[in-house]
Amino acid sequence: MMNGWGMTGWGWGWMTIWWLLAIVIIALLVAAALRNSSGARSAESPDSALAVLRRRYAAGEIDEAEFRRRRAELEGVREEDLR
Repeated sequence: MMNGWGMTGWGWGWMTIWWLLAIVIIALLVAAALRNSSGARSAESPDSALAVLRRRYAAGEIDEAEFRRRRAELEGVREEDLR
């Protein structure tokens, strides 16, 4: 039975449920996209460690031998290959 608006009570209820479901799905997609973009930054951690090492060397906190040893550890190469 129609109430003058062209939709029964159940029609409004189902429409509300579908809209809420659509909003939740969109929110989950946005959250997943943001989580993935922050994951890309964690992949840069070896680079940031190397940047910290370079900064410490430039500031004189560590000497050249220590810099080479630590850089070799970070890059996964033998120290002899760096000379």
